[in-house]
Formats: sequence, structure tokens, C-alpha cells
Amino acid sequence: NQNKSSALQLTDMFKHIASKKESIRLLFQAFDNYPRFKTLYLEKKYALAYGMAQKFPALKKTAQYEYMEKKWKETFTNAQRHILLGKPEYAKALFKEYIAVTSKRPVIDLVIKHNNLFIEFLKALEKKDFKKVNQISSKNTLFTQMPIYKTLNSDIEQSISRIEIYIKKGNLDLAKKSLTKIEGTPNFALQIKQLYAMCDEVVELQKQYKLNNFKACYELIDLHPHLLFSKLGILLDKHWQKLMNECEEYASKGNIKDIKATLGSLIELDSRKDKVGDLLRVSFHVRVKALLSKKNFKAAQSIIYSYIDIFGEDSEMHSLKKKYELMSKKKLAITLTGSEKPSRDSWLKSKIITA
Repeated sequence: NQNKSSALQLTDMFKHIASKKESIRLLFQAFDNYPRFKTLYLEKKYALAYGMAQKFPALKKTAQYEYMEKKWKETFTNAQRHILLGKPEYAKALFKEYIAVTSKRPVIDLVIKHNNLFIEFLKALEKKDFKKVNQISSKNTLFTQMPIYKTLNSDIEQSISRIEIYIKKGNLDLAKKSLTKIEGTPNFALQIKQLYAMCDEVVELQKQYKLNNFKACYELIDLHPHLLFSKLGILLDKHWQKLMNECEEYASKGNIKDIKATLGSLIELDSRKDKVGDLLRVSFHVRVKALLSKKNFKAAQSIIYSYIDIFGEDSEMHSLKKKYELMSKKKLAITLTGSEKPSRDSWLKSKIITA
């Protein structure tokens, strides 16, 4: 906006920083040259205008430069159409006003002098054959400077999003077929590798499900969280939530036996041990409370000892132990040293729970 005083104020705090001095100098040189740049633009002397923008990069932020680039893209698209129609002479005529633009000349030469390869490139882009596009681009990196190439990354990202949906729906054949089309594309190698791995992980999940190995299914889901959003993963998660609802009901009644029966081998799921452990602890707490309310001190004592052997002494059980001693007027003989205290997850090794 040619407001040089405001620009000076904004850059003032950086002017003594050595690493910023050159960029600030170029910025204000661009200020000084902007009127000349606008004149060149109005006179359609694009070669000189582009040259100035290369020398003073701040000019590329201007409305004039953006319009020049828009016009270049339109010219390139029209020239591209003539090449496909077998009329290279028309394309050459369109490029005439850009032939003196240093940054555009190599691309123009490539299109005019190698139009067979360019046509092959355009057809590959049209078919979204990204692998072919990359093969052609590797022959000459100038292809990557063409306006049409700029949309490639966006197309690949859209393709990757579609592939992720295919994988989630379990449509792996279509996912792999789509993956072959984007293999070898620059900047996406890691994502493509991850998508292939996701396909393999879904296959393994389906395999374990068919074998009724639910423990392995949940282990896979917990190891690869994306599986939770797959069609089968959603089904398994609903099943798990149903089991948890049932077990919560049993826990509220102190019914340890039915929790074990409901979960079966899933009780040993290491990746979900915190939730299962909490349910088991609650079950024991409820059992002790129920026995104390009935003044069945012998059974309560047995449960308290078993609990501390299996889970250790937490605050809830410590409170129940004190209540037992107060009501029964008996002191419980529990003298665990630090090395003897069970860890929070030691219940996984208890035969009382897992057998």
C-alpha cells in the first residue's frame, strides 16, 4: 500500500538483528521499485516485470504479480489444449509474450520441443495415474514447474483420503489398486507405506476374527488404533462396550465370578488391564461391604486377605480393613514390606482371577 512509515515501524525492532538485515533491505528495495513494477505491468512488459519480481521477492506478494501468474496459467491451459489437438503452432503463438521471461522459457521449450512426452504427461494426469506422472517427471524436472503439476499434490491427498475410506470399509482390493496408482510419487512415500501397512493390519484383524480369536483382535486394535475406525473395528468396539456394561453391572453387585465368565480370555488383555482391574477391585469392595453389613466377619476377613494378596492395599481397602477391625474388634495380621507389596497389575498373574 506504499505506507513506508508503517513498514519502518513494524521492522524497527528487527533492524539490528544480523540474520534479518538482508531480507529487510530487499523489502525496502521492493518498496522503492514497486511504482516501476506497476508501470511494467500496465505496459504488459511481463519479461521485465518477472525479472524484477525475481530480484525483489516481496513484489510476488502484490496483486499485479498474482494477476500475471493467473494470466500465465490461463495461457498455459490454452496452449495445452492446442497441443492435445495437434496444433503446436497455436501453442507457440500463445507463448510468444512469455518467451523472454527467463523463469518460463525452459517450460515453454519443453512443451514446444517435446510435445509427445508432454501429451503423455497430460494423459497420465487426466487418468490420475500418479505413478506414470512421476516416471515422466523424473525424466525432466521441468514438468514439476508446470501450472498443471501444482494441483498434483492436492489430487494425491484426495486419493489418499479415498484409500483410507476404502480400508476402513474393508474394501482392500480397491484400496490396493488405488495405491498402485500413487506409488513412487514424491513427498508421499511414507504415507503410501503406512497405507499398505494398514491394509495388512485389517487383513490380520479379519483373519483373527474368523478364527474367533477375540483376544488377538483387541490386541491388534490397541496396537493399531486406526483399526478401531474400520468396519470390523467398530463392530468389535460395540461388542466390548456391551461386555463392559454387563461387567459394570456385575461389579456393582460384587459378582466376580460372572465378570470372569463374561470376559473369558479377554480378562488377560494387557492393553485393557486398567479398566478390567478397576471392575475387579470394585467387585471385591462391594463383596466386603456386603459381608460387613451382614456381620459375616470370617468371610469378610478372607476376602480382605485375598484382595491384598492380589491387588495390594489401596485407600478403599484400607478404609474397609479399618471398618472390619472396628466392627469385629479384631486386628488383621497384614505386614507387607515394600518388596512384598503387589504391583497394581499383579492381579494378571493371580490364578484366582485368571484361572
